[in-house]
Amino acid sequence: MRHRCLVTGVLVCAVLLMASVKAQSSPVANDLVAGQDERAILRLIYQYSYTFDGRDLDGFMSLFTEDALWEAYDAGAATPTVSLHGSEELRSVIAMQMNDQINKGIQSRHFQTNTILTRLTRDRVEAITMIMVIWRQGSQPATIVHTGFYRDEFIMQGGEWKFVKRQAYLD
Repeated sequence: MRHRCLVTGVLVCAVLLMASVKAQSSPVANDLVAGQDERAILRLIYQYSYTFDGRDLDGFMSLFTEDALWEAYDAGAATPTVSLHGSEELRSVIAMQMNDQINKGIQSRHFQTNTILTRLTRDRVEAITMIMVIWRQGSQPATIVHTGFYRDEFIMQGGEWKFVKRQAYLD
């Protein structure tokens, strides 16, 4: 009986040791994003919608790193139809889009949902988020203008999560 307990104990220790070694050899021990990081990244995603739809250009730009990449892919496209590198390009194009919508009387609404976060490293996370964008122009009924999903990469910078890459894949 004593021998069985000793053998069982040794086996349990071996299993735990193997799990520990495997966890230490991977870039992150667990790809789960939870707690404060999860809430902060989801809030960043939500702020994207609120700042764009509220036409808060400075707020929108504060969500991105200086070297951020923003791309859009039309349905089935292998290469992006829009590719914006860095905050100057992104600011210029987003400002034009916001002004164009104002001039045409368009109110946009970005609905982002079903986000799945995966930790790459301690300070780098990727995500996939479903998207639906609607426009309402004047008294016309709201119209769905885009559906698809975003592939994002976030980085911790200065104690805050920021978009370093956002790719829109449209249906």
